[in-house]
Amino acid sequence: MTTMDTNYRLGIVDELQERRHRLASIRPRPSPRFLPTPRPAPQKPEPKADPTPLNSSTILRYVADNFDVTVDNLLEAGRLKRVSRARFAAYWLVRQLLGYSFPDTAYCLGKKDHTSSIHGVARAIHLHLTDDRWRQQYERAKRACLAHQSGSHPPLGEPDAAGEPCPKHAPGGTP
Repeated sequence: MTTMDTNYRLGIVDELQERRHRLASIRPRPSPRFLPTPRPAPQKPEPKADPTPLNSSTILRYVADNFDVTVDNLLEAGRLKRVSRARFAAYWLVRQLLGYSFPDTAYCLGKKDHTSSIHGVARAIHLHLTDDRWRQQYERAKRACLAHQSGSHPPLGEPDAAGEPCPKHAPGGTP
């Protein structure tokens, strides 16, 4: 490397350092009143009573109770009108409350194909819009599921506020 190249490179380095110095003096420095204040350590929230987790089998039990069928009826391949309509409600509730995909929803009800749950949800929406009796049964099942999830409904087989076990959910009772 020649002396001229070295001087040239040193000149560029000097020029870059001068620019940095100039820019540093131009940038406004934060005044003490605008300096960020240290934040307190985050407070841990008070532990709340854990709501009872909602799962597909619980939804099936509440649907069966409100539509006067058994859980086994919901899971079998029968095509009786009252069982099919209850199954449609179960499809829709599992989709709404658990956020399951169509294949997962079908699997929860013992079906092999996701098109069963697609058809079931479509029929449930249609029945919700056109059949008042079905809508009332569906809303009762949905309210029971939400109460179970929030913990305001006694767990299955546990006594309620009056000290009596919920007759529909007593062990050995109707599913």
